Amino acid sequence: MDNTSDANLVKKKTIARIVAIFTGIMILLTFFSNTINNFSLPRVQLENPISGSLIKEVTGEGVVEAVKELSIYASQGRRVEEVKVKAGDKVSKGQVIAILEKKDLEEQLKVETIKYEKLKLTLEGLTDTGMEKYNRPVEAAAENVQEAQKNLDSVTGLYDENAVSGDELEKARKTLENAQKDYIVQKEDGAAGLAELKRSIKSTGYDIELQKITVDKLQSELSTGSILEAPMDGIVTGLNYEEGSLVNNTVPVYTVADISSGFRFRASVDEKSSEYLKIGDPVQVSLGSSSAKVISGKISDITVNMENPGEISDLVVDLPAEGLSNGERGEIYADKKTKAYAILVSNSAVCTDNNGNFVWVVKEKKGPLGNEFYVQKAAIKKEDSDDFKTAVLQGLDPDDKIIVKYSKSISEGSRVMIDR
Repeated sequence: MDNTSDANLVKKKTIARIVAIFTGIMILLTFFSNTINNFSLPRVQLENPISGSLIKEVTGEGVVEAVKELSIYASQGRRVEEVKVKAGDKVSKGQVIAILEKKDLEEQLKVETIKYEKLKLTLEGLTDTGMEKYNRPVEAAAENVQEAQKNLDSVTGLYDENAVSGDELEKARKTLENAQKDYIVQKEDGAAGLAELKRSIKSTGYDIELQKITVDKLQSELSTGSILEAPMDGIVTGLNYEEGSLVNNTVPVYTVADISSGFRFRASVDEKSSEYLKIGDPVQVSLGSSSAKVISGKISDITVNMENPGEISDLVVDLPAEGLSNGERGEIYADKKTKAYAILVSNSAVCTDNNGNFVWVVKEKKGPLGNEFYVQKAAIKKEDSDDFKTAVLQGLDPDDKIIVKYSKSISEGSRVMIDR
């Protein structure tokens, strides 16, 4: 009996040991299986949403230009005899820029002077002979009336003495009547003619004045305008004619920038970016290919770029005058804060599919061997973004854990490992 009990006890202990060993092996196998499986899961990096403002950066390329430029024109028909400078040269006030030929201008002056003298002769002719032309017929008609009146008076006396017939008296009266009618006609025609003559005299007088202005201008240009000088200390920014070329009076011979008036920087930027800027905002301008020179300035104007309306805006930045050269190229930089947002996420977290924008959110669940992490898709509504962050209006809570990076592709419900 004792032997049987001992044998049963040993048997029970052996079975219990085997069960324990088996259970331990199963636990180890499960642990290692989960561990190996975990190593195969996508590894993700997380962030929590933050609140704050976006930073809008505005950049664009442009060129330095003088605030004040003066363009010098010459009359059409002049030829350039000599050019003394080249574009980009610094010049002093009074320095000779170009010399124009005189020959063509002298011939033009001769022609215009002849026109002027002819107009004066025309005016003299109108004044001397015009009045007589219209006054003589009136005076002659008036004399005829007087003669007819004298004749009627004489015939009337003779008629009263029965020396002439009534027909003779009637004839004398008819002659006076016709003379009076003719006088009225001549007087009216003469008045109309004189009025027209006065208008012609006045008009010719105006023509003479205009022609004299033309002659005086040519004489002045011939004496002083053949030598074109710098109107101020500055920089020659444009030369539009070469030696021997014919000047067009709609295009300046040259343009000089007044360096004493200061400089500005004109840059082209994306129109949407420019919407965050306003006149008076400070900006940085980097000049030179190496951007070694950085100058602070303020925006003085924002306009639509007429070559690319709706896409590009032109910014004008006032700069100090010292140390700048007209025509220097460079870049503009400005940054502005937007309004504050409750939820901002990294741009790398935002994904897009056929349904719109979304982010991957990690959710935590308890498992048999600890907490497990699963991927969940969260549709979002975004408003704006900068180079780093996106403002989210709907779809996220401040305590959500957002995936910003993952080692393998993920999908709804995927298990992931979190990089700590």
